[in-house]
Parts: sequence; structure tokens; C-alpha cells
Amino acid sequence: MIITSVLAALLLVVCVFLIFLVLSQDVKGGGLAGALSGGAVQSAFGGRSAESITKLTAWVAAIFFVLIIAIGLLSSRASRVGLTGGAEDKTPSAPTSTPK
Repeated sequence: MIITSVLAALLLVVCVFLIFLVLSQDVKGGGLAGALSGGAVQSAFGGRSAESITKLTAWVAAIFFVLIIAIGLLSSRASRVGLTGGAEDKTPSAPTSTPK
């Protein structure tokens, strides 16, 4: 289905953005953000960046979960329709034996 493909492509973009957001967060113990950026993230996003990045991460994570659920529902619907062929099964049934 085209909708599932579009949602999968959007999910890929959201995943990459979410990874960037998680890695750019200010961790109190130094963490990966401090080791990789050396404080460049804080100067790039401003002084109040920790609070805004945390809120943005929560919103992007919510979008991630909504996309996952939507793709799962569409895939399960497509597999159900594919199993039945979209219509009732028209194969002839086996003859039943009748008592004599």
C-alpha cells in the first residue's frame, strides 16, 4: 500500500531526528552529548535549550509511537484483506456425506 510506504518513509525521518534530539540533550553526568559536542549544542540552541529540547523530544517520541501504531494497524488490515482476497471465499466446499 502506498499509505504504508509513505508512513514508513516519514517514520525513518522521525527516527533520525529523534536520535539527534536524544544525543543532543544535556546530561548531568556529561554523557555522550558533552563528549561529542563539547558544549556546542548549548551554544547552538541558546541558554534555555535543555528545557526546550526535552519538550521537543517528548513530542517527537509521541509522533514516533503514533506512526508505529498506524503502520501496525494498516499492515494488519492489509494482511487480513490479503488472506480473504477482499471478498468472501468462493471455493466450493467438499460434498458432505448423507446417510442412506
